[in-house]
Amino acid sequence: MEWPYGPSYDSEEVNARVVNFIWLSVKDNFSPSMEVHLLDTSFRTTGIGQVDDLCQLENILQFEFSRKDFDLFKKPHRKLLVIGDNADFFTRVTESGALGEVFESVCAVAVGNVTLSDSLLSQFASSASPGEPCVWRVDSYEQLGDLQPEVQAVIDDGNCLCPGETKGQGSCAGPGESCVLDEDCGLMGDCVGGVCRARPCHVPDSYDPSSDINYDYYVEDYYYYYGDYDDYFFESGTEYFFDYDYHYSDSGSSRTGRWKEPLNKFSQEEESKADVKEVFGLYRGCCENGRMMCSGVPAVCVSQDSVCDGTVDCINGDDETPEACEKRVCGEGRFQCSSGACVSRRKVCDGEVDCPDGSDEFCRNFTHCPAPRSHYCSSGECIGLRQICNGDLDCLSGEDELSCQCLNFKCLSGECISTYIECDGRQDCKDGSDEHCVPPNGDPCPPSRPFPCNDGRCIYDFSVCDGYNDCADGSDEDPKVCVTSDCFTCDSGECINPGLRCDGVDDCEDGSDESSCQSFECPEDSFHCTSGECLDTDAVCNGREDCRDGSDEASCTSASCPASRPLFCSSGECISFWQACNGNFDCKDRSDESRCPDIPCPPHRDFRCAAGQCLDFYFDPQCDGRESCADGSDEASCDSFQCPEDRSYKCDSGECLYDYDYECDDYRDCKDGSDENNCDITGPCPNSDDFRCSSGECLWIGSRCNGRIDCIDGSDETDCQSFTCPENRPFQCGSGECLYEYDVCDGRIDCEDGSDEINCKDQNCYSDSVNCGSGECIYRWSRCDGYPDCRDGNDEASCDEFTCPAIRPFHCDSGECRRPYHRCDGFVQCADGSDEVNCGDFTCPDNRPFKCASGICITIYQVCNGFDDCEDGSDEAGCQDFKCPETAFQCPEGNCISVRFVCDGNRNCLGGGDEEDCENYEVQCPKKFKCEADNECLSLQWVCDGFGDCSDGSDEENCS
Repeated sequence: MEWPYGPSYDSEEVNARVVNFIWLSVKDNFSPSMEVHLLDTSFRTTGIGQVDDLCQLENILQFEFSRKDFDLFKKPHRKLLVIGDNADFFTRVTESGALGEVFESVCAVAVGNVTLSDSLLSQFASSASPGEPCVWRVDSYEQLGDLQPEVQAVIDDGNCLCPGETKGQGSCAGPGESCVLDEDCGLMGDCVGGVCRARPCHVPDSYDPSSDINYDYYVEDYYYYYGDYDDYFFESGTEYFFDYDYHYSDSGSSRTGRWKEPLNKFSQEEESKADVKEVFGLYRGCCENGRMMCSGVPAVCVSQDSVCDGTVDCINGDDETPEACEKRVCGEGRFQCSSGACVSRRKVCDGEVDCPDGSDEFCRNFTHCPAPRSHYCSSGECIGLRQICNGDLDCLSGEDELSCQCLNFKCLSGECISTYIECDGRQDCKDGSDEHCVPPNGDPCPPSRPFPCNDGRCIYDFSVCDGYNDCADGSDEDPKVCVTSDCFTCDSGECINPGLRCDGVDDCEDGSDESSCQSFECPEDSFHCTSGECLDTDAVCNGREDCRDGSDEASCTSASCPASRPLFCSSGECISFWQACNGNFDCKDRSDESRCPDIPCPPHRDFRCAAGQCLDFYFDPQCDGRESCADGSDEASCDSFQCPEDRSYKCDSGECLYDYDYECDDYRDCKDGSDENNCDITGPCPNSDDFRCSSGECLWIGSRCNGRIDCIDGSDETDCQSFTCPENRPFQCGSGECLYEYDVCDGRIDCEDGSDEINCKDQNCYSDSVNCGSGECIYRWSRCDGYPDCRDGNDEASCDEFTCPAIRPFHCDSGECRRPYHRCDGFVQCADGSDEVNCGDFTCPDNRPFKCASGICITIYQVCNGFDDCEDGSDEAGCQDFKCPETAFQCPEGNCISVRFVCDGNRNCLGGGDEEDCENYEVQCPKKFKCEADNECLSLQWVCDGFGDCSDGSDEENCS
């Protein structure tokens, strides 16, 4: 594997698994004679290096990965484990050198579906099992631990133990035991006064992911609907805010396709899933924000939402144990699955399985579907009427797509799909009948995608010969099909880049690009091998035979060395100044490192290690606590070392700290913790606005009793009943927390004991809110909106007599108030469907000017786009005579797009017609500002706002 320069477990999810694999593989066999290395692919640097005991190794694996040079040939009995999930990675490693001559055993751990060729398999062999490829396979990084017996058999061959040594020695000291450095006390301890002290980390009593709730409404039909309107609002240049429902900003339109892209639960494609969802590193040796600390090395933290969610996130599975699940509490607005996981209540009975055990879809007795999902499937789901006959199987029973009349392609299993996804290489029909173009007896490709791949997939014309293999077999990029005038034609028929001629690699199938190369004229900046190849001049005398006949390495002298590599090795190679005395052996005879004690260090690397290696003192300062010299001499004799001015603080353990690593800042910067061990952690904090935790650190007073753990020991949330709440957070919960006024009686429980939502009936609400019968305050516009916001549901009572507000003026017969754009839009938003009746007499609004035969109104961009948006096919009829309005661009296929998408560098028309003949096209920016230099369109609110958004700054000119 390629290791990071420092642990980054939160961004590199598999690192924790791999590091744990290293730890488990060596800990039972470890002795001082053993060296453990985490190598880069060049085998020149390690992230671990020589350690004296297991406790030191444990600390390095947790905290202290650093790039160190090392001598691969220093010790015998070398064994190499190559861990990866990509065949190219294994190839790259094996090609870096003759591994069998360097390592006693070379074994591969292939993760996932990795295919290794026979020649690659032959590179892996073990002394424990001679004659057999040493290759282990696991499905995921999560299963690396299953390989321990096999790995330990390779490691424990009796050669890693010197006389008098024992295995597994050097465990960390426990609390109360003697120590010298913090690392002596392991991952969870500090060395204070020569004695180990357990770190005072807070351990939550429960795990509640309720902080992740999105309280705003999410209704899938709404998002589908607004996706259709996106182009209209972008063209009109407006930003718009629908109070408490939705908020979209004026950004790119790519999300339209994402919202409208169907989710086929019966698709044969499997989605990849990360083995480790999300893990976090320790902060001051503890887990932050109430996260759970996992056992094992490295110790990692997982979020509260990861506990008992059906997915193992901790290395040892601590987050899915019965003990952890007992602590899982689903907060307000969450549904607790039978497995213990929590999901949003709005995901219950929505036709998609969100609980690991599927219990959110056990809806056999669910009979009251919400208005936007008013159709009840016999299989238990609630779906929107818009999802019936839309080509997607939303009911698990499939009943929503049965007996549907199709204007496009009808699957044999009953669904209707667009002709644009017919024969596209993906199974969209439940029975796969949309993929009927498979040779040899398949049907011809549809006109929308006329080019046939050999595997039955049909692709667009513009995907042929575009430089990318869209067909699985590459037939769309066949050189015989894609011949151009500026190519070299192989004898076997392919057309290749002329620059590949005589480069030493067979690019033609028959190798004809590498024939007659002795008489070929190489470019001026190339070296012409005697065998004919043209190589970069930097390949000459670099220690590797790049010419087939080795002529690039023949007769090398110091005069042959290029300017970039002026130093001449005794063994014939040329190296750069940077390669001399850097701790790596770049000359075959090692002369670049063996003569270093007698050679002055260059100016840019003026510190000399005892073994002769030269370091850049700026990047690798002496006595900084990290060994940069291969022999560790830069960290020797630090007790007597005089710290420089910019690193003036001297630790008792010898390191010199920079000025900003000052004493008593709550961070243990010294190896022995001496910068923090003699600090007064009982006195007041230097800043008067801070308070001191029992664990010693100083935090802003606003963190005290706010319901969140901020001190590593949790002391900021203790004894809160006796704490006096500050003026800006005057309400004190019965459980002690201090809340803002607007958190009280808002319908959401913020106090641990729920006291902020008790006795609310007499609560005075803000002017834009009303009081529920159950006491909490809700926004006025939430009244009669079809969703119960009050705990007692009183906001949805007596809606027949309610006068709808201006923001939602349409009054459903069933009582709800809806926005005007819900009227005759094809989406049932009223519980009784009254927003979609009598649409024949309804006058379409300007933003939805096309009236379907059924009466519903759609945007101009939905007409003749290949989709049955009207649901009666009337938007796809008569398209040969359809004309787009002047404010839109008509694609060759017949549909309309906004003029702002024409010649913008992206294909918005299916065949790319909006990106043709752009040389003389003047970009249009309706109701927007057009930059002068590059014709970019900006929202009007970005003009004269004090920030230059145009590349030429024209949006900030003439602003007076």
